[in-house]
Amino acid sequence: MKRLLDIGFKYAGKWIINNDTLEYKLENPSNKINVLYAFIENEKIMYIGKSNRTLNDRMYNYKISDQSQKTNYRNKSRIKDSLLNGNSVEIYVFIDDGLLSYGNYHINLAAGLEDSLINIIQPEWNKIK
Repeated sequence: MKRLLDIGFKYAGKWIINNDTLEYKLENPSNKINVLYAFIENEKIMYIGKSNRTLNDRMYNYKISDQSQKTNYRNKSRIKDSLLNGNSVEIYVFIDDGLLSYGNYHINLAAGLEDSLINIIQPEWNKIK
């Protein structure tokens, strides 16, 4: 967890169960795109993902997912199971500040970090079972 905080991840919100429905609560919803996010279960990094949309838009896709959306549906089930087992699942986010470029081209730092973080940290939910 410290590794993510050290590179600029910030607490964004958490997942909850509300009347048997999976919901998310974001503390400071942002309209920033190109985000890297992590699901943290009881201080342990369980999943790292990226989105070229806002964090709110990305979390909404987890909430409404069905079996046709394999990754979303799989993580929705994992999050819900974790919460039903009494665990907390928090959402952390890294927002690309848009300052990194190569020549005239913007480099999406969030997208660039995703593979490296997954390879080094090896979050359990990033592994296909």
